[in-house]
Amino acid sequence: MRNAKPPSLRILLSEGSSLSARQIVTTLGLGGNHIEICDPDPLCIGRFSRFVRRFHRCPGLASDPEGYLAFLLNLLTRKRFDVLLPTHEQGYLLAKVAGRLEPLTAIALPAFENYAAVHGKAGFSRLLAELRLPQPRTEIVTSAAELRRWPRFPSVIKTAVGTASRGILFVHNTGDLERVAADLEEAGEFEGEIVIQALAAGPLERAQAVFSHGRLIGAHQYCQVAEGPGGGDRIKESVCRPNVRAHLAQIGERLQWHGALSVDYILKEPETIPLYIDCNPLSSSL
Repeated sequence: MRNAKPPSLRILLSEGSSLSARQIVTTLGLGGNHIEICDPDPLCIGRFSRFVRRFHRCPGLASDPEGYLAFLLNLLTRKRFDVLLPTHEQGYLLAKVAGRLEPLTAIALPAFENYAAVHGKAGFSRLLAELRLPQPRTEIVTSAAELRRWPRFPSVIKTAVGTASRGILFVHNTGDLERVAADLEEAGEFEGEIVIQALAAGPLERAQAVFSHGRLIGAHQYCQVAEGPGGGDRIKESVCRPNVRAHLAQIGERLQWHGALSVDYILKEPETIPLYIDCNPLSSSL
């Protein structure tokens, strides 16, 4: 039958606090799907969508990952869901225990080791180097002494795992560098790897993609026109970057990625070369 309406799915979201989750709820809700969400915050933004049929208050992932997982497994055992949709860092935990989830529901996740490869800033930089994809001048350091030897300003310093609003520090001279090195050392951040990167000049763009076992099946790129709170996008405009799409295909194939993946890049002008600066597993909403 032509134009047959796809069947409604019962979908459980791994959280409901992010703007990504809120956008996903709206998109899937407009498609007539049954949506429920888990979140430790009873006032999370996703709970108040007209498309959310039920809210499940769960333990917090950061404070009690074992409790969060136990809650999720219990819920999936008691109730039928066609899909469990991770939207943010929950995917890191769920990829580790995918074998326990797959008998209970459908979930799109890469292998844990491949997820881990791009979960941290240093891992993504190494992947770019391996694939010979462009990035700003970058070094990975594990001590304050190594960090202090960095010669280029302005630059950006990234802790092992961070976002635009945390774990990202800007330095403009040796005084800034000395202060940041001391602060990171005092906070114990050098127990992990620190990335320092020359600050690239140019428009900030993002690319969001979906993969099926390493094969790119959909992608969208857009330019940040106006910055919002926390470094997010207040106004954005779609763009077409065939070279970015080709790079995404390389990344997905190398990682045999399954699910969503997004990357941020600075567009070096006038050559329109994308300098990749960040990767976010499972946080895209096309």
